[in-house]
Amino acid sequence: MKTKFSIIACAIAGTIFMGSLTGCQQSSNKLTSAVNDSASGSMLIAYIDVDSIMANYTLAIELNDAIVKKHANMKSKLDREVSTFQKDAETFQDKLQKGIFVTQQRAEEEQQRLLMRQREIEKLEADYSNQLAIEQQNMLARIQDNILAYVKKYNTPEVYKYVITRQLGGNVWYASESLDITQDIIKGLNDEYAKEKK
Repeated sequence: MKTKFSIIACAIAGTIFMGSLTGCQQSSNKLTSAVNDSASGSMLIAYIDVDSIMANYTLAIELNDAIVKKHANMKSKLDREVSTFQKDAETFQDKLQKGIFVTQQRAEEEQQRLLMRQREIEKLEADYSNQLAIEQQNMLARIQDNILAYVKKYNTPEVYKYVITRQLGGNVWYASESLDITQDIIKGLNDEYAKEKK
């Protein structure tokens, strides 16, 4: 049930590692020089830094915060259930040692009731984990779709043949900063998200 940016960034990087693109509406110095290189027949590659996008894209931040909050609520509920169960189990053990149960059958019934509650708590924990995993997948899919859609729009008309992702510990160990379009992508994503929210 971990929900850290690094896990999310790894998942994003894995799913959008490399893609052919069509599209670019910005006219910056990078794109101007890219067009010149393209005319000379060079194959142009740009990259986006996934960690920066996840740390600065408003939608990614809001979705991650929502999952973290939901995880905290689920953990709090689960902790309460476990705490109550442990107290009941201790009470049962104490009664058993003191011989408070009137009959052996009554002691066995109480033990069965506790075992059922333990299974219910384990199921609840599994359900919470599954819910969070599904929400994380949905969040990653939404972020990925938005990034891919915006990168295609950004690269119209086609300037870059490839846009790859870069992140700490990833496959790209070095890339010239002149190939970095991360800030343009973050700004564009945030502008589009701000319009969506209105």
